[in-house]
Formats: sequence, C-alpha cells, structure tokens
Amino acid sequence: MNMTKKQAGRCAASRFHGLLAACVLAAAGWAGAGESAVSADEKFTDWPQAARRIDADGALLTADGSRTLVPAGRYERIVPAGRVAIVTRDRAWGLIDADGQAITALRYQHIEPFGERGAPQGFVVTGAQQRQGVLDAEGRVVTDATWTQLRPVRLWPQEPLKTRWLFEVRQAHREGVLDASGRAVIPVQFGSVSWVGARSPWVIVSQGGLQGVCHAVTGECPLPLSDKRYDAFAGLASDTGLLSVTWVGRRGLLDDRLRELLAPVYSSIETLHAGDDGSVQVLAQFGLDRHQFVLAPDENALWQVRQADRPRPLRARRDDHPIALRMGAVIDARYVPVGLGDAGEVHRAFVDRKLRELRQPSIQLSAWTAYVGFDLFARPDEAAAARLPDVWTRCPDPVGVRLVAWHGELAEQAQACASPKAVAVRLKPSASSDGILLCEGCEALGLPARWVRRDEPPVEARCASSTPAWSQDQARRDFARWLAAWLPTWQPLLRGRQPSAADSEGWRRHQADPSRAMSTLSAVTRRPEALLNDIGFDAEQAPKVNLGEALLKWIRRAEPVGDGGLYPEPEVEFAGQCAQVWYVRLPGLDKLMRSRPAKAGQPFAMGLGLPPAGRLERQAYPFLTFSRGGDGGLQLTGVSREFLQAVWLLEGGR
Repeated sequence: MNMTKKQAGRCAASRFHGLLAACVLAAAGWAGAGESAVSADEKFTDWPQAARRIDADGALLTADGSRTLVPAGRYERIVPAGRVAIVTRDRAWGLIDADGQAITALRYQHIEPFGERGAPQGFVVTGAQQRQGVLDAEGRVVTDATWTQLRPVRLWPQEPLKTRWLFEVRQAHREGVLDASGRAVIPVQFGSVSWVGARSPWVIVSQGGLQGVCHAVTGECPLPLSDKRYDAFAGLASDTGLLSVTWVGRRGLLDDRLRELLAPVYSSIETLHAGDDGSVQVLAQFGLDRHQFVLAPDENALWQVRQADRPRPLRARRDDHPIALRMGAVIDARYVPVGLGDAGEVHRAFVDRKLRELRQPSIQLSAWTAYVGFDLFARPDEAAAARLPDVWTRCPDPVGVRLVAWHGELAEQAQACASPKAVAVRLKPSASSDGILLCEGCEALGLPARWVRRDEPPVEARCASSTPAWSQDQARRDFARWLAAWLPTWQPLLRGRQPSAADSEGWRRHQADPSRAMSTLSAVTRRPEALLNDIGFDAEQAPKVNLGEALLKWIRRAEPVGDGGLYPEPEVEFAGQCAQVWYVRLPGLDKLMRSRPAKAGQPFAMGLGLPPAGRLERQAYPFLTFSRGGDGGLQLTGVSREFLQAVWLLEGGR
C-alpha cells in the first residue's frame, strides 16, 4: 500500500530506528498483501487476515472496534505481516499474534519478512552482534540468530507446487545451505557457496583451490571437490536442466544430473531448436569446426547425445570476415590457399604461428568487391610493414581474377584498376589444369602463391540431394507454364495497382514469399532509385522507361539456356527454398555486349559468356533462380543482379 502524506511525515519525523523501519515495512506493502488500507479519515489501518484494525494511536482493536486487544502506547508501531504482526519499541523488534499476545519477546534488532507481499513465508531476524536467524510465518524459530550472514533463496518461483525456500548461511568464514526446517543440506564447511542460476538447485562449493557442485535439495554432490574448476555455468534451454559450463576457456555441456554430455572442448555451444518431444538441438563450435547434436532424454529420463541427422540451417559464416558479415555480403566465389582448406589445417597453421588468428584465410568475391583475409598471415617483417586492407576491388581480367588494394566509389573503379602504382594480385589457372590457381604478386606481399576455388555449401544441406537434374527442354516447358500463371498476378502489380488478397494467394503458388525475388519486385514498384543504386547504377542515367514494365517485358522474352547449380544461399530465412540457378538468354544482349568496350565496374566487363553446366559464375550471364513448390511447379525465388543490369543496358541505360 502507499503511505499517505501524514504517515510519511510521521515516519520522517521519527528519531527511533524501530519506528522508522516499521514505517518502511508498511510502505512496502507488508500489511496484509496490499489488502490492508488506511481509512478515509486516517483513524485506523485494516489487518484483514486477522479481522483486526490498528488505530492511529497504535492500539490493536477487533474489526468492529468494540474491544481493545493491545492498548495504545504499548508499542510504537504495529505492522501486519500475514497472520502475525511486527511490533517495535525502543529500537527492539518482536512479533505478536492476532490477539495481541507476544510470539517473541522484543529481543531483535530487526525483523524482515520474505516471500509474497503481505503473506510472508517467514522472517529473517537480526539479534545481538548482528547475528541472523529465521522464524517461520507463525513466528516459530527455524534457526537461531547465530549466523554472521543469512540469505533466503527461493527455488522454482514460477511453479507453486514445486517451489521451496532454502537459506544460504555463513559462520566463521564457512558457508553452507539450510533447508526450510533449518537442517544443513549442504554442510557449513565450505569457503564459499554460489548458485548456478536463479532457477537452478545446483550450488557451486569451493574450498581452497578445489571446487565441486552439490544439489541444494538432496545434498548430493555429483561433482565432488576437485581441482577441475568450471569458470561459469549457464542454463542451456529453459526447463531442461541442461547446463553449459566453461573450463579453461572452453565450453562443455552437463545434463540435469551433472553428467558430462559434451566435453568442455568447444569455443561455443548454442541452442538451435527445442522440440515438442523435449529434445534440444545444439550447435557446438571449435575454431572452424561446427557440429550439430541432438540431446534427448531416454526412457529412464537420462539425457543422451547423438549427431543430428537433420542439421538445422546455419548462417553462412562468410569466413568470419567482419565487414562481409556486417554487410550481409552474398559471396559469388571463394578461394582458399592450398594446404589451408579445412579446419584441421587452419588450426595447425595457427598453432605453428603461421596465422595470427584462428580464422579461415580466403578471398571472397561479391560482384566487384573482394573480402580478403590477407592480414591473417604472419608475414615477414619487411612485407608486413604496411597493413593490407580487408576489402579489395576486383578488376576485369580475361583469364583469372585480378584484385587491387583499393575500395571506393564505383565511378573511380576503372581508374584504380588501370593505375600502375596500385598494389595488386592476380589469380590465374596453372598450366597443369589441376584446379590450382597461381597468384602473381602474392609472394612479394608474404602471401601464399597457390590457391584453389572452394565455395561454401548452401546453408541447407538437404538441398544438394533434392535438386532435380537439369533438362533444357523440360526447363523451357516448365518456364512457359510458370510464366503463364505468374504474369496475371504480377503484371498489374508492376504497373502500379495495389495488391489484393487474391494476389497474395498467387504469390505463394508461383513465387516464394519471403524470398529475394519478393524483395526485388517490391523495390521495383516502391523504391526503384534505391534498387538501381544497389546494383551499381546511377539513377540519373537510368533509361527513360518504367522499370516495372521493362522487367515484365524481359522476363517474358527470357529463354532458359543453362543450369548454374544450387544458389549458395547465405541467409537462413531463404535457405530451405533450395533455389536453382537458371541462366536465361535475353534477345539482343549478345550483340549489344559485342559493341561495348569492356570497362571496370560495368556489367559483364569480362565478357558475356554462358558458364559451364552446374556452375554459378557472377558477372558472366543473366539468371533467375527457381525452387519447386509442393505441386512440383516452379516458384520464382530470385532475380539476379546480372538480369537487372542486362535490362538496364537493353533499355538504353548508360
């Protein structure tokens, strides 16, 4: 309840510690679970649990006021606290019952209730020499005021049938835990006790340099005192009892009986999914190794662990390149040094101090941008004098991949690529045709000279087995059927009409939603200037056409001519679509590109050419991406940057 101004004034004016503290208790609401109330004329306070009232002079009366149980002046203050009341006089505290009879003498220096407001579970009392003890809700002694420190702890507060109170105590530099009856569940013999979590019954006990873990309800210690000290405990998934632990900087996993499910060897363990059957799927990482495990209780309620047979989609790591991660870059191609292609090799190089960090060094291409890990290498002192940038620019090259150590405005890219002073490297195929690329300029910078292309797999592993084999004739028939069904929905929308409920249903049948395609087509109708900037064009040089109309026209004219394999989807949101790359011919594009000189930063600057079957190559040919719906029909999932750039050029954009 809230104190009135008159009550607050009385409290503030009091010089007696007992009265002031009692007033504070009243203000906090311990008088009857918030049900007691000061009357309108402030002559009495109700004590509803005991059918009593307390008048302004401190007298305890029956509810109708006909009989006085405690005369005014006997106590400085009477504060109801459930079925009993706290009383104070001359800085001494005690308890009385509903008839005003003393339950305890006025022998305590302080009494503080704990539990629900107005209906306490008991009282922490402070006696002589600041020693503490516990009384129950009726005022009976649970443990005498002999402890130098005492703290009530409530387990499972959200489960009324299960909740219970314990007491963490300290005496002569030794700590332990008492149960609700005052019995020592965890003996008061340890240097310290600390709780694993607010809802956990596990207590970490330590003595000297040793550590153990005990159960605060049963008193059992499945992890007895030993020199294996866990640095941290944390609940892994709600209501499972599973604990993530840290030991020497590594993460492990314990079950609800503190059995070790996963040894503490991982850099991180996180929950991916909690099943309706009580199982939990987790991701455990160590360096570059990522493992998915399923944890589930067996018929004896013992937790078991196994490798996940259906891994959950994970975000592509983009080799943990900080800028690529922040930008959400879509990686078109990825190259790694020969001999540093898997987690084991990278780990050995790190241990041998050939790498500065435990991270995969790579060259990751995204359109004209290259996200590189060159500074991960421990280069010779003379080569390491100047730090190599994290982001380079890809320049046109008829054979390989040429990169310059520059990144800036697209309009300045051609000048940077042509500069003879620019620091540059060039990957080109070796003469042996073994897939190895030789890096010109790398050795001078202290970098590996031999690299190999190794694109990351899609985040949804099952996609690799669910993609149908490519047939050009079948693709053309499927495309024609899809186009006939898709156009009636999108043609009016791309011309500016507001969508209807029927439109939404059409989207789901013929176009994945959400999807990259949905984002692109939405941008075409709502923010075309921003879309043009995203694909590298100046809106002021845009062709004088309606972008939506132009896109419709060229999708109608598109002809499937090749398969680019699975789209390496880096985002979990779209991973389950298993999108397949379909290269499409746009009439007139080949002729147009033959008449345009190659220029850095421009579409298809390295020439327009259909890539080999099953391979995705960026800046080579326009493409759309499709997945299969539940009925086996096509669903549009993406409109590529290359397709939009081709539309720009064909419509006269500069």
